[in-house]
Amino acid sequence: MEYRRLTLYFPPDLTCRAFTYDLVKRYDWRINIIRAAISEGKEGRLLIDVEAEGEKLKEGLAFLIDEGIDVKNLEKQVFIEFEDCLACGACTAVCLPGALEMDKETWELLYNEKKCIVCGLCAPACPINIIKIGF
Repeated sequence: MEYRRLTLYFPPDLTCRAFTYDLVKRYDWRINIIRAAISEGKEGRLLIDVEAEGEKLKEGLAFLIDEGIDVKNLEKQVFIEFEDCLACGACTAVCLPGALEMDKETWELLYNEKKCIVCGLCAPACPINIIKIGF
């Protein structure tokens, strides 16, 4: 199984199509929708986690592109300078998906990349600016 975090960009005329259904049924994709901004008649965006077998993943990606959907690997990511962390927990307070949390035994900052939606709220919450959002 391969894992990817993708952003799908839909043109206005495609926002009413059930693409995720096709991806699950035809290509055996396991999909977790992280964030969606889709309105009929407007451009849509969908941030998803995908797990699929290698060939099925490629076939599903080709299907999306053929249908006119722009597919991008998640472009931004969170960078943390752990060695400088004060373990204050300020970033964990604003991390709604729970990607940042404090280890309950060591009180060290833990980061779970798979939970992160790269919303960027953690960076300004850090009092010593050790969290950066970048490409």
